[in-house]
Amino acid sequence: MTVYKGYMKIVKRNLGLILMYVVIFAGITVLFQQFSSADPAGSYQAESVRIAVVDEDRGSLAEGLKTYLGQFHEVTAAEHDKARLQEDLFYRNVEYIIWIPEDFLKPALWKGRRLTLPRFRDPIRRFM
Repeated sequence: MTVYKGYMKIVKRNLGLILMYVVIFAGITVLFQQFSSADPAGSYQAESVRIAVVDEDRGSLAEGLKTYLGQFHEVTAAEHDKARLQEDLFYRNVEYIIWIPEDFLKPALWKGRRLTLPRFRDPIRRFM
C-alpha cells in the first residue's frame, strides 16, 4: 500500500503535466483525422504486375489462366530460357514468372493431386 500511496502522490503532483500531454496528443490526432482523405476506401488502387508466362502445355486451361491474369495484370508470353528469364527479373522487365509445364492438368484429374505451378519472383521486391 505504501508504494501505491507514493505513486498517487507523484501523479497528483504532476497531474497538470499529464493532462497537457493527453490534450496535445488528442489535438494532434484530431488534426490528422481532419486533414486525411474523407473516403479512406476510395484511396485504394489496385496495382498491375508484369507477369511472364512460360506455357509449355498450350492447353485450354493454360489459356484460361493467361486470359484471367490478363484482366488485371500485364501478361507476356516467354520462352523456356532460364538465363533470359533471370535477366528479365534482374532488369525488372517482369516481376513474376509463371511456368506451366507440359501436361500439368493430368495429375490433377487422374491422380487427384493439387495443381501446382512453379513461380519465380523478383528476389529484391519480395520483401517490399
